[in-house]
Amino acid sequence: MLKNADALRFKENLQLNPVYIIDLDKFLQGARVDLVRFRAELDEKDDEKNKNNLCFIRGSGELRQYFTKSIGADEIVSNKTSSEQVILAIESFSKEKDLGRPLKEKLESKVKELFDKCKKGHSISLEQIQIQIDSIIPVDKAEHKNKFVEYVNDQGFEVNEEFEILSSDKKKLEWLDIDTPIAKLSIKKHHIGRPDSDKPVKFNTETNEVTVVQKITDPDIIAKLSELADE
Repeated sequence: MLKNADALRFKENLQLNPVYIIDLDKFLQGARVDLVRFRAELDEKDDEKNKNNLCFIRGSGELRQYFTKSIGADEIVSNKTSSEQVILAIESFSKEKDLGRPLKEKLESKVKELFDKCKKGHSISLEQIQIQIDSIIPVDKAEHKNKFVEYVNDQGFEVNEEFEILSSDKKKLEWLDIDTPIAKLSIKKHHIGRPDSDKPVKFNTETNEVTVVQKITDPDIIAKLSELADE
């Protein structure tokens, strides 16, 4: 569905203005249908049986809900859900496969490279993420290659085969937000460690206290901190 304001304008004779150009910037809602999968009569044992043949590629709020209900597609996986779930799947995969922190950080950085390349409105696939993951898995853990897509499906993560990663979820892969009565912090996960580590953000699991060691270089902030500290 496209929004085109020209279609709502009338001539002096009360005829609608003709619309000659479809402006894709006004794209509000769209659906992609896999016709091969839609037409196919799949055997019950076929592993393609449970794959979606329909997914929405853009749309939000009441508008989206109207269209999903109108075609009886209430049970579809939304793009928002796919975006949220794939981040959980990536973190769970690293932990479940016992990749260790150094490899986990390399994996997340590699996947983030893919996310950063995807412009707004463009979709990515689980297979693309799997390729990124496989590229950093060493020989001694080769059994985990080509396993991410299978893992997502087997563990019940709700992710469409193609989806757009949302900026808020992309941030969650790299950053941890902490909100306390005295501070709001956004910390890179890879910089968090135990008190005896060399990480700039240290977390004590016994006291649940966080210590942040960070040198301030901005003169304005230094001046303001000095002023406040001396009050």
